[in-house]
Amino acid sequence: AFIGAKGGVGASTIAVNTAATLGRESQNHVLLIDMHTGHGDAALFLGVEPRFSVLDALENIHRVDESFFSGVVEKAVSSVHLLASPTRPRPGGVDPKRVRTLLESAAHMYRTTVLDVPRSDVTMIDTLDHATAIVVVTSQEISSLRNAARIAETLRQRYGPARVKVVVNRFHREAVIAQEDVERVIGGDVKRIPSDYKSAVDALNAGRPLVLDMESRLAKALAAFAKDLAGVTKDRAERPSGMLGRLAWRRALSLSHAVMSCEL
Repeated sequence: AFIGAKGGVGASTIAVNTAATLGRESQNHVLLIDMHTGHGDAALFLGVEPRFSVLDALENIHRVDESFFSGVVEKAVSSVHLLASPTRPRPGGVDPKRVRTLLESAAHMYRTTVLDVPRSDVTMIDTLDHATAIVVVTSQEISSLRNAARIAETLRQRYGPARVKVVVNRFHREAVIAQEDVERVIGGDVKRIPSDYKSAVDALNAGRPLVLDMESRLAKALAAFAKDLAGVTKDRAERPSGMLGRLAWRRALSLSHAVMSCEL
């Protein structure tokens, strides 16, 4: 699950590229759920126009099975199945029981589920019991770091420190706030994604995840982060051959069972 410390820090970008990386590496379908009940951007990053949304799934939660999922998800690139944000918000809140049921069902039907979670929706944040990793995305701005520290501490108290991770997106080595300053504020180890605004914007405008081309330093960093998060440490070219090798690879990928992503 990915949660942005504030708007615009890139949580959705990391979520989408994590799903695309794991879909490509595992050659299994990966489910990406955009849990924003209004104005989510995952569909834009994937270049698709979904007919249905996460709200349609929640409203018909009693019908959720493999056939239902097949009908409401949008099949995108790199084996990614998207359960998108609605194109326009609908009145009324979201029932947390329905959200939990949706996530439990997803975990039974997909080996890997990535969640893009809105930080402003407490209901969504309170339904991440089954997430194996909850990633708070921040930048090197003071306001973003302050929010990230607060959100991370809240999540640690709720879900335990082992599952909560923090990543600094658009990291600059020359920034006034250095790596050690970030870790002191956050209270633990922090991963870094380098800054490459042009590549990120070009990928968004093209509707194609960066990691599918792997030409930029940013794409390589996003792919490495996704594989590290899911416990996949070898590139495809390094996979062991033969039946035993394939079984070992599948066991490694099973560690990514319910990785989730929140707003970029």
